[in-house]
Amino acid sequence: MMIPLRYFFLLVCSLGLLFSCENDSIGNSTVHEGSRQFLDPIYFDSDFEKEVNFSLLFQDSLIESQQIQYIDRFFIQSEMIDEDIQTDTVKHIRYSFDRTGKLIEQDHQVWADHRLIEHRRFTLRPDKQFDFFHHVQVRNFLEQGDDEFETHLEHEETPFYPLYQPPVKHKKFTRLLDLEEDYSLYLVPSWKYWGSLSIDSILHPKEEDWIVQGNLEKPFKRYRVKNVVEETDVYQFEYWRSGSLKIRMKTGPHFREKRSFIYDSKTDFWTSYTDSIFSENKFIYRQLHQISYDSLGRPTEVKHLNRKTDQFSRSERFIYTKQK
Repeated sequence: MMIPLRYFFLLVCSLGLLFSCENDSIGNSTVHEGSRQFLDPIYFDSDFEKEVNFSLLFQDSLIESQQIQYIDRFFIQSEMIDEDIQTDTVKHIRYSFDRTGKLIEQDHQVWADHRLIEHRRFTLRPDKQFDFFHHVQVRNFLEQGDDEFETHLEHEETPFYPLYQPPVKHKKFTRLLDLEEDYSLYLVPSWKYWGSLSIDSILHPKEEDWIVQGNLEKPFKRYRVKNVVEETDVYQFEYWRSGSLKIRMKTGPHFREKRSFIYDSKTDFWTSYTDSIFSENKFIYRQLHQISYDSLGRPTEVKHLNRKTDQFSRSERFIYTKQK
């Protein structure tokens, strides 16, 4: 029996709407075109959060309006021992802000077996030419017996924290060279030069270099390239029409990770995100991350679901201190 064309299109649209709601809804939260977020979804809990030169994690206008001086962020691990849940703080970051909401300092402390194994302080100074860039002075506090001593690392290697030299602007791109001069970060804002041959002829990138299509505030793709056309370590970003982040796709040599961002339909708050992992196009597992807010719209806790136990085995808690 032939189905009239108008009914066929109606059926297709109805099925599309059904699957969209099923895949993009969790509890009372739905995918929605969110507004400005206190935490930046692009950088929070991402592989690039430690690029301290850029300081894009917090929305500075919201920090200024609420007159926040410090944000203390605690990383907490939970473990079931003898049917009791034991919690332990494994990392603490204190973010310091000036009265305009600009981030001016980060203090990182890391513990293992209740022993302080890392303590670094990053002092940030805004660049006069590039709004997104900060000059960084690093102080490394290392534990030695019962004493602590300080070393100055402004131009020395800082493990796990990429540091960059000031940007150099060219006609078609902006280049940032890391302090060790091992690789470059290229920002290519115009889509006219995003083709693989254009990238190769303009940038001549090494395999270690990063290329960003768009800018750091709103990237469309971040990746490395080898053999001119082969893209590696690819991060792709998809946005709602409002500009809010919708999906981040991360592609490696043996896996693909899709991160979906969920916004509350009433408050526009970013309430959760899910990571779906695939290997050779086969679904492997899914992780859920939930964000709680206080009455002022500030994130207070982020819970990360353990996929094996269906319990929140780690969390992050935020405490706010106002300007005096």
